[in-house]
Amino acid sequence: MDEVAIRPYEPGDRGEIRRICCDTADKGEPLERLFPDREVFADWVTRYYTDFEPSSTWVADHRGGVVGYLTGCLNPSRYRRITLWRIAPQALIRAMVRGAFLHPQTWGLLGAGLKIWRRGGFRPAAPLEGYPAHLHINLMQQFRGRRIGERLIQRFIEQAQREGLKGIHLVTREDNLPARRFFQQVGFLELGRRLAPPKGGESRLLSRAVIYGKRLAFLLLFFLSCCCAQAEEPPSPEIQFAPKDRILVLAPHPDDEVLGASGIVQRAAALGLPLKILFLTYGDSNQWSFLLYRKHPVWRPEAVRQMGMVRCGEACEAARLSGVPPEQLIFLGYPDFGTFPIWNMHWGDRPPLRSLLARVTAVPYDNAFRPGALYKGEEILQDLETVLRQFHPTKIFVSHPADHHPDHRALYLFTRVALWDLEGEMRPELYPYLVHFEKWPRPVGLHPTQPLQPPQALEAQIPWKIYPLKPEEVERKRAALKAHRTQVNSGARPLLSFVRANELFGDFPVVRLHPNSTETPLFPAGAEGLREAPEELTDEERAAFIGLEWRSVRLEGETLVFSIELSRPLAKAVEVSLDIFGYRNDRPFARMPKIHVRLGEFRDQILDQDQGLPRQAIQVTRGVKQLTLRIPLELLGNPQRILTSARTYLGEIPLDWISWRVIEYAF
Repeated sequence: MDEVAIRPYEPGDRGEIRRICCDTADKGEPLERLFPDREVFADWVTRYYTDFEPSSTWVADHRGGVVGYLTGCLNPSRYRRITLWRIAPQALIRAMVRGAFLHPQTWGLLGAGLKIWRRGGFRPAAPLEGYPAHLHINLMQQFRGRRIGERLIQRFIEQAQREGLKGIHLVTREDNLPARRFFQQVGFLELGRRLAPPKGGESRLLSRAVIYGKRLAFLLLFFLSCCCAQAEEPPSPEIQFAPKDRILVLAPHPDDEVLGASGIVQRAAALGLPLKILFLTYGDSNQWSFLLYRKHPVWRPEAVRQMGMVRCGEACEAARLSGVPPEQLIFLGYPDFGTFPIWNMHWGDRPPLRSLLARVTAVPYDNAFRPGALYKGEEILQDLETVLRQFHPTKIFVSHPADHHPDHRALYLFTRVALWDLEGEMRPELYPYLVHFEKWPRPVGLHPTQPLQPPQALEAQIPWKIYPLKPEEVERKRAALKAHRTQVNSGARPLLSFVRANELFGDFPVVRLHPNSTETPLFPAGAEGLREAPEELTDEERAAFIGLEWRSVRLEGETLVFSIELSRPLAKAVEVSLDIFGYRNDRPFARMPKIHVRLGEFRDQILDQDQGLPRQAIQVTRGVKQLTLRIPLELLGNPQRILTSARTYLGEIPLDWISWRVIEYAF
């Protein structure tokens, strides 16, 4: 057989983990002898780990398919709280709706559980304070005996050691002799035994559970980490360069190339690697910085374009300080703060966007890559694809889909589509970098020896990679940033927060759906629940704030089903917007539907760009704080891939939003 790889859990693995859980529930045999409903059982046994603590879940991957898994928990109090107040009630309701209580097996298990409770069988049978973490492990039958389980446990042990935990424990049935022998072989010691529900739902108390524990050698690791030059481990693997690499850095505005990827630029230049830096805009709509720079407001269109040229010159100077000549810079010249509206509304037969300040509908700069290019989606896509074809990069560094600035999200989305269009010609590695995110980086200001860590909200959702900077590279990054004088003059401290000991890159994993799949979460849910109102909102806007959170997506035949949870019911003028853009490699993206679904307290609206569609085109089910949308794939152009996001807003004021994600189908 081919080698089995051990890797972190991805959202697309959820359905396979649930299937394996049910296929091996009874000492390696299928669930049906124990309990009649697979969905309810999988919710109870796996949902906490896949939906609330996915960073502690590991899978065994064979030829792209999951053949085994380890679900773990590093925070037992959080596990108990979420299981008691969220998972158990919802599993109970689901069991009632699905008719599980009509089956005699269910009543047999409930009766056995009641007897165990009366005998005190659910009280801890061993002192677990020294073993706070716990795990569950399952492998498909044909992959046992190959040390895969041992490798899964070792990865979890290493993770628990990094967190400084004292030990881990697990529970298995007394009559599962192969499992007990395995756990003893990998170093687990028996801590105690307790009553457990019998197999097959029998009413007699025939079964007992064995609790095993393993101490972790974390004190030595802690001592060694304190002796190292860096107090913390790198958050993820380092980016490496190869002699044949060709580096393309994509920046929404001048200064983003320094904030996000200055170290990358410097190293590529020092190694003599082919390098290009592309700017989507000239950054000509930052009125606050221009006011401080010019000492007077900049409103006239020709003055706005002149400031765009100033920022272009600053980018050339920053590149020179990094060892990059101006001929390696490309300026596309699309409208600052206008590229995301172009992404949403200006494709095909729609008119081009008219920029608010420059008051033009086409690229006005003579030194741009293609002067006169219309402000339309297909024009941006054409320019990106032309540059990609001409340069043929192996590594691309681009703005992040979770970035709070709309131009940053737009550049990522356009880049994704361009790479799909050219998939037969190239498959470069994609490294998104983050610039704008709430309360990040911390601490604010210049801290050149401190590491740049991911935002806490994204830490577990993205497999981050770092690029460590040498001290001289940190200093050159600071100098290059200061070359962007218009920006530094108006806000030096937040910009200097990016002058750190490393740069950070990472993307959300692609969500892969299978036909008639179970629900797949688009994002891991957090114990904190939905986010709070941002500080910058007014009192009135904070009072109206409604947070949202992706719950799941699944494919039912030819229908895509989204579930979204709200922090409270829709009310007043607050609305939810869901964007779903489909992609096919045999149809120009400009001609694919760009669907926007807007849901209010009393009205729903469906648009393709800005054109209204019949309300019955989709089905919306409203709960008190939950929305379920059933969207026919035909409405999306029968796509092979989907780009999707959601937000809440009050009038035109954004309240909360969810990062764009990529969904693919596995047929």
